[in-house]
Amino acid sequence: MRLLIITLLISLSFLLKAQELKYKISFANSDIGILTVKQTKVGHSTFIKVTSESEIKFFFTLNIKYNLTCKYTDNTLVSSSVHTYINDKLQHSSVTTKIDDHYKVVKDGEALNINYPINYSEALLFVKIPKHLTSIYSELAAFNKNITQIKDSEYHTINPENGYLSEYIYKNGLLQKAVIHHTLLTVRLTKI
Repeated sequence: MRLLIITLLISLSFLLKAQELKYKISFANSDIGILTVKQTKVGHSTFIKVTSESEIKFFFTLNIKYNLTCKYTDNTLVSSSVHTYINDKLQHSSVTTKIDDHYKVVKDGEALNINYPINYSEALLFVKIPKHLTSIYSELAAFNKNITQIKDSEYHTINPENGYLSEYIYKNGLLQKAVIHHTLLTVRLTKI
């Protein structure tokens, strides 16, 4: 019996692969929080969870929380859910679910359909170099962003709604640094 349990545990460890990455979040030359990425592979499925909590002080304090979960099976997005909070109040939410040959998206309460395959999204930017891609899906924005390889290990995305460019730099297959431009601020991520 003991041998059976040990054999089962060893077999499960080969099926389950987990990886955790941490990034320092910086704004205006100040460290404001930590972003954690957890990737788990089980058989043909990959699960990614991205969480962050940061605090920005202006004349007032902003506590920002970001929670993203997604599932890929055979390199196709099956589902994603992302929520952002400012001072514990929900600011944005987007849920993307694959249904047959299309996706149903509920973004900030508004439903829409996407009729093209999604094989790479922003969550994968942390754990998989976006080689040979021209666009990636944004889970939060619920649309594709153009992506361009600038150097061997550097990529840029462009948000089609506002034209903001974000930069991603890789080493050994993992994201090392990113500069992400938003409407109100620019944040830097640095792998710890």
